[in-house]
Amino acid sequence: MPRHSDPQLEGRILSTADRLFHRGGEKALTMRAVARAAGTTTPTLYQRFRNREEILRVLVQRSQQRLVEETRPSRSLGELCQRVLTYCLANPHDFELLSSDLVAKLNEPRPTLQLALEKSAEWYGGLPQDHYPLILALWSLLQGAIVLLQSLPKREASVIQASFTTAVRVLIRERQAFAPR
Repeated sequence: MPRHSDPQLEGRILSTADRLFHRGGEKALTMRAVARAAGTTTPTLYQRFRNREEILRVLVQRSQQRLVEETRPSRSLGELCQRVLTYCLANPHDFELLSSDLVAKLNEPRPTLQLALEKSAEWYGGLPQDHYPLILALWSLLQGAIVLLQSLPKREASVIQASFTTAVRVLIRERQAFAPR
């Protein structure tokens, strides 16, 4: 009797890989572990995904999409930054994926960056690329704030959060300093 392909297998593999990554980070994501946890075989997994990097690529894309969905309702650049901060602190493994060198290796547009650029052009005028230096400055600030909030004692969180909010406000107020010349 011929075997029937499982139309839900790919989704199950990706959900399993996401869960494994969220539990143990990139080291926990081996092809064998994903296959076993997804209830399939390693050869079957390789029929659907060339390698571990391909699975990680899809996980990055899923994380990016979740962050875009979280930030899309923002009504200001300050709110967008706060939403990114809140999301990344609540989803540290997504932050790990989104800030990993894998994102740079993908060599694809970053949806959250694109959203921030488009919204900046909508809110402040000009073209999206005109706001690139400002968005990179804000992204750098976000990266630093997230890492500090994850690694420093909780008693310092309010100071870091207040400093972050003030710095975002100042950068946005002084956005002309980032304008192309």
